[in-house]
Amino acid sequence: MNWILAISNFWERYRKTIRNVLYVLAALFLVIVLIEVFFHASATYFPGACTACHYEDFAYDAWKKSTHNNLNCAGCHHYRFGMYTGFILKYWAGFYSGHPIVDVKDEACFRCHAEHVMADTVYFRNNVHFNHSEHYRKVNRTVELRCSSCHTALEGKKHMEVSEENCFLCHFKGVKRGQSYTGCPSCHGTPKDIVQHGGYVFSHQSYLRLGVTCDQCHVDVTKGTG
Repeated sequence: MNWILAISNFWERYRKTIRNVLYVLAALFLVIVLIEVFFHASATYFPGACTACHYEDFAYDAWKKSTHNNLNCAGCHHYRFGMYTGFILKYWAGFYSGHPIVDVKDEACFRCHAEHVMADTVYFRNNVHFNHSEHYRKVNRTVELRCSSCHTALEGKKHMEVSEENCFLCHFKGVKRGQSYTGCPSCHGTPKDIVQHGGYVFSHQSYLRLGVTCDQCHVDVTKGTG
């Protein structure tokens, strides 16, 4: 058949050229594999090596002091084949930014933190009760929340711990003065203990029975616009 003959003639004519192109492509692929293996092994066994390219000494120092310091960078941060080679090409082209782009997949968290903890109520700071199941993968204020939506702190001893500023953005941003988006009792409930303030003894329960609302006293709950 003519098309078979045409292919045969093409192969005979350009066989050496095609072979050389395939050799070059194979060599490039091998170089890419070696680059990926080298950098991925560095991130796995020598986490400090990441700071050689990324401007993240603060995050590395926080990681060393955190409860996650028994895990390496690659254990949590998402990796895809070709990522390091892409970084190098961007660096040579002048488009690379050394500032880290944090990408921690939920699946990485669940390798250690089993999903059953999502149903447990935990307490944060001043006895603020928190339930993961009411937040995780729920669309709150147009944003679908994932683990790293709240666990974002990178400095000090708080690597991947919760920063209360994230709580404030969802619960207080854009609401009226002295109010909360979900209502005050949704987080810390109605205070039951007798408190002292300004030299006075105060019972929240007695005022709430009279119909006094939280924002009649707690006026400046937040300051600023976020």
